[in-house]
Amino acid sequence: MHSILHVNIASFPISVERALAPRPLAGRPLAIAVPTARATLLDVSSEARLAGLYRGMPLSLAEKLCPDLRVLPPHPELYERATAALARLLGSFSPLCELASPGHAFLDLTGTDRLWGPPHDAAARVRDAVGRELRLWPAAGAAANKLVSHVATRVVKPDGVEAVPFGAEASYLAPLAMHFLPGLGDETQRRLEELNVRRVGELAALPAPALAAAFGAAGPPLRDRARGVDPSPVCPGTGAREIREQASLADDINDADVLADQASRLAQAAARRLRAEGIRARRAQVSLVHSDGLRSSRQRLLPAPSDLDPDLLPHVLDLLAQALQRRVRVRTLSVAFARLEPGDVQPGLFGEGPVETRKRALVAALDRVRGKFGAEAIVVRSL
Repeated sequence: MHSILHVNIASFPISVERALAPRPLAGRPLAIAVPTARATLLDVSSEARLAGLYRGMPLSLAEKLCPDLRVLPPHPELYERATAALARLLGSFSPLCELASPGHAFLDLTGTDRLWGPPHDAAARVRDAVGRELRLWPAAGAAANKLVSHVATRVVKPDGVEAVPFGAEASYLAPLAMHFLPGLGDETQRRLEELNVRRVGELAALPAPALAAAFGAAGPPLRDRARGVDPSPVCPGTGAREIREQASLADDINDADVLADQASRLAQAAARRLRAEGIRARRAQVSLVHSDGLRSSRQRLLPAPSDLDPDLLPHVLDLLAQALQRRVRVRTLSVAFARLEPGDVQPGLFGEGPVETRKRALVAALDRVRGKFGAEAIVVRSL
């Protein structure tokens, strides 16, 4: 019987800012944004959400809706240090610790009852340790797998504790609204609404023909998730850090070719940062903020970790095409690479193949040109 704990620190960047300056920042509406004319909100506090603000909202509109809003510039280095401190602390409870994203972590506590007590007690112990030592108060959820423990923290946010008994996964999920189930994209939720599915249990009960008609091959895994089935293991060593490049467009546009050019430029800039730091990425993500403030995002795991433009660009452009499902113009575009690994991986038995060698030589030549004439000297759509 597995015991998986999920730690969920709501609005992680804002929580970190408040941990450093609790008196001036506590209890007031906060947002994080780059202070530019066309800026959008990168994160908002719970007080700001109550005022109708949300991530991706234009800063100019947010300041009109919430006159007492305090806007903080982002401090990515600070958030990375906080993530590293969180990893060290959680690692003292279990070596099987996976940092899934900033402020989110999974711990495999299977077989640790004698050390930390039953699941609910262990979750409370971890939450209290994080709050006491880092001044970051998370929600903590324990369950038999990662999916259900993640849902549990969503239920008890911002700082509650929940333990789902073994074998009760499906019954626990059944009455919850669909937004509690992680990993549902906008398109999936729209199709579920068309099917009049608004509770997780209703999705779990859908007959196979209806699932196949609505979602194709993705239907059975979706129903498994609604029933609380998740075989994925806790993967220690995966990092929450990401390399992200973002652009606020001069004018809101929906021209797919122009957006593809922008995505290519951002992807190549992010890939150069990967190479400069000697790391490779296993996951790519493309995110859009539309003129009406709604976000569209697509991500995928790559077949192999890479830092090379020819490997990364096709995935970025494919994700962009998937994210462009609405006809509403786009205001902000970002490309991110995550699941970062050291770049000095051991080559195969016979070294790098000729194709890999040629790709690396091509990218090195492009980097030399960009280093001499500027990052915009060469931007390509495909290699």
